[in-house]
Amino acid sequence: MSAPPWIPAPLDAVRAVFARTLLPDADVPARLGEVELWPHQRDAVTRLRSSIAEFRGALLADDVGLGKTFVALAVASSYARPLVVVPAALRDVWRAAAARAGVAVEIRSIEALSRARDPSAGGLHDLVVVDEAHHARNPATKRYAGLARLVAGVDTLLLSATPVHNSRDDLLALLTLFLGGRARALGDGALARCVVRRSRDDLDRGPVLPRVDGPHPIVVATADDDIVEAILELPPAVPAADGGRAHALAIVTMVRQWSSSAAALRGGIRRRLAQAHALETSLDAGRHPTRGELAAWTLGDDAQQLSLPALLAPADAGPVSEESLAALRAAVARHRDALGDLSRRLAARGGEVDRRRSRALLDAWRAHPGDRLLAFTQFAETVDAYWRELRVVPRICTLTAASGRMASGAVGRSEVFAAFAPHAPASAAHRRIDAVIATDVASEGVDLQGASVLAHLDLPWTAARLEQRLGRVRRPGAAAPVVHVYVVEPPVRAATMIAIRERLAAKLAAARLALGDVMPDI
Repeated sequence: MSAPPWIPAPLDAVRAVFARTLLPDADVPARLGEVELWPHQRDAVTRLRSSIAEFRGALLADDVGLGKTFVALAVASSYARPLVVVPAALRDVWRAAAARAGVAVEIRSIEALSRARDPSAGGLHDLVVVDEAHHARNPATKRYAGLARLVAGVDTLLLSATPVHNSRDDLLALLTLFLGGRARALGDGALARCVVRRSRDDLDRGPVLPRVDGPHPIVVATADDDIVEAILELPPAVPAADGGRAHALAIVTMVRQWSSSAAALRGGIRRRLAQAHALETSLDAGRHPTRGELAAWTLGDDAQQLSLPALLAPADAGPVSEESLAALRAAVARHRDALGDLSRRLAARGGEVDRRRSRALLDAWRAHPGDRLLAFTQFAETVDAYWRELRVVPRICTLTAASGRMASGAVGRSEVFAAFAPHAPASAAHRRIDAVIATDVASEGVDLQGASVLAHLDLPWTAARLEQRLGRVRRPGAAAPVVHVYVVEPPVRAATMIAIRERLAAKLAAARLALGDVMPDI
């Protein structure tokens, strides 16, 4: 009886084992299909094979732009049935790379792991490659559990230039996927053998990358400290069971929205008002809603921000006394009324704040004639705000998780990337794009090196995101020898921004402690 088609032929499987464990370093080919591998990439293949042979897994954490995709494909080429798990937005990128490399791989989205038990858990693949593996750094999520099932007993290769977003625990959680409980028991020397991490400065030979000029501030004249004061004075939505930390985090989120755009803050207020209404409805029914119920009521958006339902709902949600219900209703009403006042104060300004920021960004870009612009933000509302002011500028485009957009209409992600390439084909000249304003959905795993002006429209919550943003343009084959970096200064008091910056700096220090001094300054 013949073996099922998903089981590798015995001879092929034996050959694959020999190829990945016994062949000398010199047998790492200089070419992989159409792709020439640099010496540092071939070295990485050798080191990763050694780690996988010893630990059944490895983490490739090379700097952004050093070619991790083709290193992973070179490793996968010696396996009979490799699986690549990637963010859904990067599937086309990986298909194109695998075709260039001449390596047959199956590709699935990492998002699917959150929805159901993966049907291939149990040994259908002999290698699992996980790109942007930091998306699965939280062991409390369904995504992490699904990935753990998928890689159980299978050789595993994790890819992430930024595996540490908050603390060393992020790194240990990823290594636990293939090390299991040993991850926290092994010494630093053993853990170091599981991780291949090189910065651009570590390489004697390698691709030439553009120099970074900046960051330079984009100063926007404003006198809107009263908005910040109103945010800071908001009463808690419910009594703070943890001594006020939840309320403080919610306030920081709103300050960061205001620091991005007035439109982002309006969106945040709208969601919080919806949550207040949902909470009042539940309290009127005699019970305090659970985290899950509040999460179900949360309005979705294309933004990376703190989850307010988890901050506001206490762990013992459920039936409460009439006295407690009355206190909770009063707290919710105070918070709702204060949000309404803040919304009216914001509306009185119209769109002037966002107009000033948009014009300042345009002036900074125009200081570099002929260069193309890539601007990043965390919030879809901020993308929309800049688009409203700048859509009359020729060949400008927006890109969010929902869609891409030009003055001529909707445009797909792949079209944006093709038209934004350093040397777009003549056939695409009518779709040439000179500026992209995007959410951080475009800050991972894609090449946007057609830009030589990079603008941060806001500060991300993690230092790792700063590195990801810069890595989109500072890549081999970049359009210019210099990348000019700008940061739009927010209309927030210096003391407030210093506090936010200190939080970012603490997270960056944690990343440096775990990975070495190769993380960017902020």
